Amino acid sequence: MKNFKQFFFALLPIVAVMAFSACKDDNPPTPTQDDIIEVCGTVTDQDGNALAGATVSSGTANATTDADGKYCINVNKAGALTFSLADYESQTEFVNSQTSINTSLVSSASEETTYIESTVEKECDDGATVDVIQVGVTDRGKGTGTMTWTNGKVWILEGLVFVNDGQVLTIEPGTIIKGGTGQGEKATALVVAQGGRLIAEGTADMPIVFTSEADAIARDAEGNLCLGSSLASSVRGLWGGVILLGKATLNAATETRAIEGIPSTEPRGTYGGTDDADNSGSLKYISIRHGGTDIGAGNEINGLTMGAVGSGTTIDYIEVFANKDDGYEWFGGTVNTKHLVSAYCGDDAFDYDEGWSGKNQFWLAYQEGAGDRGGEHDGGPSDCETCEPFALPVMYNASFRGQGSTAGKRALTFRDNAGGEYHNSIFWSYGRGVDIEVRASIDDSYTQFQNGNLKFTNNILFDIAGNYFTIGNEDSGDVSAEQAALDAYFNDAANNLQVVDPQLGSDLAPMAGGPAAQAGATPPNDGFFEEVSYHGAFAPGVATWISGWTAISKELN
Repeated sequence: MKNFKQFFFALLPIVAVMAFSACKDDNPPTPTQDDIIEVCGTVTDQDGNALAGATVSSGTANATTDADGKYCINVNKAGALTFSLADYESQTEFVNSQTSINTSLVSSASEETTYIESTVEKECDDGATVDVIQVGVTDRGKGTGTMTWTNGKVWILEGLVFVNDGQVLTIEPGTIIKGGTGQGEKATALVVAQGGRLIAEGTADMPIVFTSEADAIARDAEGNLCLGSSLASSVRGLWGGVILLGKATLNAATETRAIEGIPSTEPRGTYGGTDDADNSGSLKYISIRHGGTDIGAGNEINGLTMGAVGSGTTIDYIEVFANKDDGYEWFGGTVNTKHLVSAYCGDDAFDYDEGWSGKNQFWLAYQEGAGDRGGEHDGGPSDCETCEPFALPVMYNASFRGQGSTAGKRALTFRDNAGGEYHNSIFWSYGRGVDIEVRASIDDSYTQFQNGNLKFTNNILFDIAGNYFTIGNEDSGDVSAEQAALDAYFNDAANNLQVVDPQLGSDLAPMAGGPAAQAGATPPNDGFFEEVSYHGAFAPGVATWISGWTAISKELN
């Protein structure tokens, strides 16, 4: 039996409804008699008062609450219940074989960010039965407030939930946050607005997990892991993602812009400014899974979006797993990163634009079975491709694994006046290597190459079907001279570009004595980069830094 408890946070005057959106199968199987169960419960308002006359529905089954708010209904144990009443916001909850579901409805006139807490009985992977506390979060404009999300509860995002200007959201290690299923206006995401901060610091033993509401993963009230993830690496686009918006510089025609992935009518979706040391918080040991839902035609949310995020922000040990769109995308800014994973994402692994200039080390792109480019690197928006600052990030120790040499995908594309650097890195299993755009009429990424702002040295390439370096000719005309210059760069011994099997193990770490286990170039001694004696993201002879806390580590085992 499910126990229900309505909980009021002292920070907020009211509580909200946790809205569950059920995934619908176009051709669901016909349920058998064994699939049908009776579900009973009570429907109240946000103050705990019984709501009479509320409609409870599931498919063709319907019930109405009595004067005391109680109802009973026969439904598919794998289905969902929708609760509705005039002047209240409707909501949907998964049945998940529960025989008791209590809920509250929030007045449609409410303007506060609202929370509701409920307790659900779950059978864990080890067979034990425990109570899992779930908290639904609905933001109506006032943001999360300054508060802490604890690991003894599963937090459910309903729609776009913002950390507003001046607010600090802290997330404990081990906390699970789930995005409600939805597209368009119903898309879900956690958004840190300009001036807000997110302090989400997990550990290797207790990572913070963002995933879909459809994922079974859960912790009990004591913070112990009860259920592991139930979704495959091919499942994408079930919710949105995590979006950070800062006040650092970008190279657009205007100082600020509206971020992609959020409706342009939302004023809290602005990013950009002049504070390159801006601080949007600290993110460590976080796994972001099964996101990338559409907010409109062809407009999906990235796993982790960073709009003008400043260098005061910490981004370290982050995984984006099975996102429908890009794993990561930067729009301007100066934020630095370490230990990033993009695995099984549907589009590019790493994408930057609008003048981003961060330092980076230890990246993994794993695109087996899905994805487009390993890196899509753009210099600026179409209305300001020649604007400064140029996009000039620096990367050391990246490992990029594509879909295979016959898939026709490119490891890296530089275009729209983008520069950047890759050193001590490994690229394998792509149809093509590095494409550099040339344009006859405007500045292009080949110009950045000529000016020394696009560098590719001390790297290993293997199982690349096409050219290792290719001119991307966006205009008609002869580009043989430019192609010859790229070929000469590739063959210059000083750049130390090797075409050789890197000899990696199944965990993607270099085998002892192999080419990838050899030292590359020495990175800048600037307090950020680590000097290591190997190529790629992982050291030989030790457990990789993705072990245990990431979803991909389980796929590779």
